[in-house]
Amino acid sequence: MTRVSSYLCPSSCHFHGICVQMGDLFRCACTSGFSGFSCATSSESLVSEVSADVDMGSVASEGFSAIWVFLAIFFFCTTIFFCCYYVWRLYLERRRRSTSTQTGQTVLPDFIC
Repeated sequence: MTRVSSYLCPSSCHFHGICVQMGDLFRCACTSGFSGFSCATSSESLVSEVSADVDMGSVASEGFSAIWVFLAIFFFCTTIFFCCYYVWRLYLERRRRSTSTQTGQTVLPDFIC
């Protein structure tokens, strides 16, 4: 690895590295905190971009999951409510029939929903 004139490297390594020759190729050897082909990427900006993507992704997926959880709980509770209502109506109907049978009354069916 030989240090060479900076004009042989891309964009003079953006002043964050030195130009070195590796065989027939010229590359930038970046200083601490910078990376990439021409040392243009700051490690701090890369970390902040990645963490921003992770944060936004987790917020979006949490929001998406929260909607599905809410809908699942809502439909579960609605189903339980209507099942209990149906059982209660059956109970009242049987109770009314048994009471009217004991008293000898004729029971006409209800067609109320």
